[in-house]
Amino acid sequence: MSLPTEDAVVSIHTSLPRRYIFVPKGNAYITGNCRKQTRGEGKKVYVVHNSKHQPIGIRVPFAIYESVLEKHHETQESRAKSVEKKDIKVKADFRASITSQFPQIPEGELAQIVEHATRKYSRRVGRTGTLDLAKKAQLAVRARIRHLHTEYDKMLVDGASRDDARSQIYRKVNDVAMKWGWKSKSNRHSETSSAGIRSTTTQTVKKACAGDSRRAKMPGRRLWKEKKRAKRQERK
Repeated sequence: MSLPTEDAVVSIHTSLPRRYIFVPKGNAYITGNCRKQTRGEGKKVYVVHNSKHQPIGIRVPFAIYESVLEKHHETQESRAKSVEKKDIKVKADFRASITSQFPQIPEGELAQIVEHATRKYSRRVGRTGTLDLAKKAQLAVRARIRHLHTEYDKMLVDGASRDDARSQIYRKVNDVAMKWGWKSKSNRHSETSSAGIRSTTTQTVKKACAGDSRRAKMPGRRLWKEKKRAKRQERK
């Protein structure tokens, strides 16, 4: 049996197909498996949108929904243990990355950073999948320092922009980070590179100015040589 190439998008007011049931968003196991099994049987999945064109659930065959729901109850305990095990590993890995980069960080600070950054469904940096672990750990620690060890929040309340506030506290954040054992090779490289660029730029400007100066003197020299040549011709 051929599989549908894509799901159909329907309005909440569209009539429900025969022997289909609406499954609301909220349980990834149920909606994911209902979608997968419906497609596997070559049947259409209907994605339901509300009046604001936002997806609120899917419509799938009732028999498939019942089968998935039964499996959901059977595996609930084992899946919960699996999720718990995964969460423990996420926190352990995050803690290890922080301590490797900030070996002198106080235990109290470390525990609170790990708990805050890796909280589920929080969309915080510890749960993002777009950055590597080391970068996520750095950002979490610097956020902690920024909010609890500087005047950053007060600056925002007083009307400063985020960019201005961060610029003003940047040095203080680095000071606290280094106190916690942070050594940024990238920052040192960046500072060295910047110094090198500034030096190269300065030398280039000086050479350009010197060249301009020499070029500015050229017409005068040529005129002097012409006059000297003309006098020699007169003597002849």
